[in-house]
Amino acid sequence: MITAAALMSGELKAPKSELSVRVEGEGALKGGIALADKGGNIKAYAFEPKLWLEPASENLLVGKHLGSGILTIMKQSGLKAPYSGNIKLISGEIAEDLAHYYMQSEQLPTAVNLGVLIDQNARIRTAGGFIIQQMPFADVAIAEQLNQNLMQTPNVSDLMDMGLSMEDILSKFVLKDIDWKFTNHNTIRYNCDCNKDRFARALILLGKNELSEIDRRG
Repeated sequence: MITAAALMSGELKAPKSELSVRVEGEGALKGGIALADKGGNIKAYAFEPKLWLEPASENLLVGKHLGSGILTIMKQSGLKAPYSGNIKLISGEIAEDLAHYYMQSEQLPTAVNLGVLIDQNARIRTAGGFIIQQMPFADVAIAEQLNQNLMQTPNVSDLMDMGLSMEDILSKFVLKDIDWKFTNHNTIRYNCDCNKDRFARALILLGKNELSEIDRRG
């Protein structure tokens, strides 16, 4: 979720704009929320942070332990009322559900691939991913080449485990034989920059249902 929020923050335009990615599930994992802003600041929390399943491999089966649920995307520009869209989870795997969200809520064909490597102590070694969208009037030949490349691209986690950077993955697999270049890059950081005003904006991004659930839990 943190990687997804980081990637989606690239869509933000206004200087003080923010977004949240929230997953709510009926399973033991419950879900979580990640928030990101235009400045590259990211924060997140899990609804059941102390949950541990046995055997240890079960902790990697996110979709299984989320169960049925909802993915909600909320964007706050700072200039007008927040925009919110949601879908029912189709698998509980964030990449697949996010691609489904873009198609259902924004009518944008989207490829989403997210990967995270976790060591034996459940610590994150590395994480990364990409979001590629087909815009209206896109070159059909490029779209077809991209689709072929995506079908032949191994899991991002496996490629990162081989020592490849995201630039390597894009060049050698995802955008192979396609003319492309970097046009911009942002530095992202996990940063809890809370103060009264920021906390108030974060509460808005949580949404009414989540705030009610927090109040219920005390």
